[in-house]
Amino acid sequence: MKIINYICRIMKNKTLLSGVIAITVCGALIFPAYAGKIRLTQSAHQRNIKMNAGDRLEIALEGNPTTGYIWEKVEGDNAILSPQGDYKYTPAEPLLVGSGGKFAFTFLGTATGKTRLRLIYHRTFEKNIAPVKAFEIMVIVE
Repeated sequence: MKIINYICRIMKNKTLLSGVIAITVCGALIFPAYAGKIRLTQSAHQRNIKMNAGDRLEIALEGNPTTGYIWEKVEGDNAILSPQGDYKYTPAEPLLVGSGGKFAFTFLGTATGKTRLRLIYHRTFEKNIAPVKAFEIMVIVE
């Protein structure tokens, strides 16, 4: 009953109510809450991934840039699935010369639709040579 009385008092004070609404709306615009975060590894290769607009998609793939190989995005509609910067490489622990690590890619679902996302592991300086590995998923943003 106390809660109902409190709500009624707030409703009577329209200035206070409009202030609360304004702060809530501004907070939502400044600090958007992402609906979700989806994390994938190589095991998700050739799967269909459903996500919502506003969700983040994080993909971690093993590789070793000291060999000249890198993971690179070669297919995907940026209007549906927007890359959030370049990949980030994290070396494996313990840190040893010549050891591999993980390439991490982050994407944001920005519009509804369907797109094939394809990443390849190759040497960028070797032309007309097939990639050593590939990672491909079909992403459906709802």
